Amino acid sequence: MVRIAANRLSAAVEYRATQNEIAQERWFASPRDIDDLTVGAIGSNRSLDQLQKKSEYLERVMSGAVQLYLYQPDRDRIVEMIGNPSASTTNSVTYVPGTFSNQYSFYTGEVQQVGSWLNGQDQSMVVFVWHGGEFPGQRPGTTQVDGLLAANEAPLALKTGGGLAAFQGEVATDPHLNAARYDAIAHSWGLAATTASELKGARYDNVVSLSGAWMPPGWEGQSNTAYSHYTYTDFLTVAKDLDLVGAGNVPDTNPAFTKPLGDPIPPTVTGRSRCRPAAAHTPAVSPSGTEIILWRPAPREVATVPGSRHQREYQRLPDDLVRELTGEELATA
Repeated sequence: MVRIAANRLSAAVEYRATQNEIAQERWFASPRDIDDLTVGAIGSNRSLDQLQKKSEYLERVMSGAVQLYLYQPDRDRIVEMIGNPSASTTNSVTYVPGTFSNQYSFYTGEVQQVGSWLNGQDQSMVVFVWHGGEFPGQRPGTTQVDGLLAANEAPLALKTGGGLAAFQGEVATDPHLNAARYDAIAHSWGLAATTASELKGARYDNVVSLSGAWMPPGWEGQSNTAYSHYTYTDFLTVAKDLDLVGAGNVPDTNPAFTKPLGDPIPPTVTGRSRCRPAAAHTPAVSPSGTEIILWRPAPREVATVPGSRHQREYQRLPDDLVRELTGEELATA
């Protein structure tokens, strides 16, 4: 893509600026306090460690190891593409992270785990990790409370959703992607932006909610889209149970969303606690009637993804790796 090449040049310019910033701050830091030094970046205090991670990330962009579809660091906008579009691409997946995500979430690798895992399982999937609009809590100086309050505002979701819809329209023009299925995976507030993008004209074959927050007023599920919701026990879950989120318009109770049992993606990948068990196993079903399976925690499972041109195999993560990362065993149900 021409965009990828152009953003490698943008990354090189930002890399030089970041190197200068690191050098300047090191010059003024004393040996005893350099590890605790905080410096200015995008208008807010950033640690020297964060700037170094940014520098390392930009080095990977310049080398081609990381591909950026969009890079506007001055506006805190970034979209990373994982995988390579080709004639064999079957699925274009857009992953939208949640509240408080920003460009530094990419530099530290916080938001790419799901996309990397999916593409690693099946290279016919191309994943876009999307942060191409304003997210709640990303503005400099925003407190935790301010970010949480902003995450409940429909105008912000609709504004960001409009940008996401425009992005989906651009992706659809790529000759290697215009015949692919379009899937969206949204975490937390990312679901508000994703469903808002549908109000702005975006269309998806599948929308997967990973503890998704809420949907904007006026949203209704599209007849040709399959919706599934996986929920985790956390602060957001409690807030939704108390009708404090999205005026009660949440995926937990909306009939457009099926509530499958278990995790669609290994919890070691998402970094989240395990999904709350549903009262009964209600698998996500596409409009064609085919069960949607992103992951099964079995030693070796073969699953047919609706509309795919072949069957995909999903390998369970090794138990020793699970224990090392989480101290837990994977569920087998």
